[in-house]
Amino acid sequence: MAALIFQHSRRQLHACRVPCAGAAGVSSRPFLTLPAASALPHRTQARHIVASAWARQHAETMQVERTAGRTLVRNKSLGVFIHDPCRPRASSTNPILGATGSCSPVFIRPFSTTTPPAPSTPTSSDISVPPHVILTKYPTIEEAEQLPRDWHELDNRSLWHHCGPGGIHDANEERLIREIMKVQKVEYQHAVYKLMEIQEHIIGGNTIFRHIGLMPYKVGMATAGILGISTVPLIFHKNTVLWFNDLFVTADLPEQKDLETWLEVGGFAWNWMEPLIGQLSFMFLVAQYMRSQLLNLGLKPYTGMLIKYRCDRAVEHYPEFSATILTDYATTISWEGRRRN
Repeated sequence: MAALIFQHSRRQLHACRVPCAGAAGVSSRPFLTLPAASALPHRTQARHIVASAWARQHAETMQVERTAGRTLVRNKSLGVFIHDPCRPRASSTNPILGATGSCSPVFIRPFSTTTPPAPSTPTSSDISVPPHVILTKYPTIEEAEQLPRDWHELDNRSLWHHCGPGGIHDANEERLIREIMKVQKVEYQHAVYKLMEIQEHIIGGNTIFRHIGLMPYKVGMATAGILGISTVPLIFHKNTVLWFNDLFVTADLPEQKDLETWLEVGGFAWNWMEPLIGQLSFMFLVAQYMRSQLLNLGLKPYTGMLIKYRCDRAVEHYPEFSATILTDYATTISWEGRRRN
């Protein structure tokens, strides 16, 4: 049993050094640094000391081994506790320091020093991973073979997560196909034919409803395109500028030398085109702002009104199917209609 004797006195204690006895040429090294005796409370003796030789990191403690009849102290990743009963230990053997005091802290080793245990191979659970390291797992071939490659390969629960009025249209379409299969007790291919019939009814086909409903969109696109293209000759083309001035503006013409280039013509036409284009741009900006506020209030603009109308028509014409499934499908389908391959 290795013993370590602390000597308490009124003088300062700087460091306690343990000589590594044994082989020749092995010099002593610091084992434990103690504070000065004056810094300790008067006549106060430690009852329980945990010897931890924390080196660069806080993982190393001390291990006591018996080598050639001597006691050596080495730094290992094993915990060793020092128990200090503060009474003489006459039974202590192989003291590291001379027995000059009454307190004999005794090393309590977790294993026998005669036959140290064989080193164990660390397992994956013993290996600590730093928090900043991210372990990446790659799929196997078996997992890749189970990957769904189309919407019809998904199960019902996974398919439901992608459905809804704000969901994916392909998911709503697949859910409607399964609803047709459930209600009409038909196979998948026959349910697709019924789906195409429902789709044609929802988007209107070639009926007057479809053409009237889509007319504002088509007129708006044509008007915006015509106005955008016509502004180029109305500003930079000399003959067009003079014609527009004679017909609508009647402004005084500059000298002929001031209309020789297209940039000079644009500077002359900009006198009346700037207020016109600026006012139209401001009107469109205000209209867009008003529409966004309508959406924030939950009010449906023209597009929302059309979508609600075709949803009501679908639910009324096909009452045997779920109203929720029909409404979600009629909400996300485009006006042109499509069927995925």
